[in-house]
Amino acid sequence: MKYQVLHTFIDPADGCRLYQAGGTFPGDGYSPAPEHLRHLDGSEGRPALIAPVPEEAPKTPEKPAPARKGSKKGG
Repeated sequence: MKYQVLHTFIDPADGCRLYQAGGTFPGDGYSPAPEHLRHLDGSEGRPALIAPVPEEAPKTPEKPAPARKGSKKGG
């Protein structure tokens, strides 16, 4: 699962990687422990540094709108 970084922080558990506000967490090649996620997401009563990013549902191709038959102009 990906998270949005709410406040810039340095993560000592990830080799002191800097996470910028507005970016995503975790970085490539890093899988944080569940306890560490609770520490960062505010579950333990601390200010939240990250927030889960909802996963998007798979996109289904849109069907083209049926052609509209117009009335003839004239008079």
